Amino acid sequence: MACIASREAPSRSHNALFRAFHRTVDRWRRWRTEREIEAMPYEIRKDIGWPVGADSGC
Repeated sequence: MACIASREAPSRSHNALFRAFHRTVDRWRRWRTEREIEAMPYEIRKDIGWPVGADSGC
């Protein structure tokens, strides 16, 4: 006899876990992008409109 998987809606706890995971991934991507931009030379950051920080050297 074949087992038929039911297609029930995900539980609320599953949805909350899914949202928390994606929030964490989004924050990590934002953090990584900021680190990559801050590692660029001052002139490039200025050209793309990145805010001048305390580490600008000016």
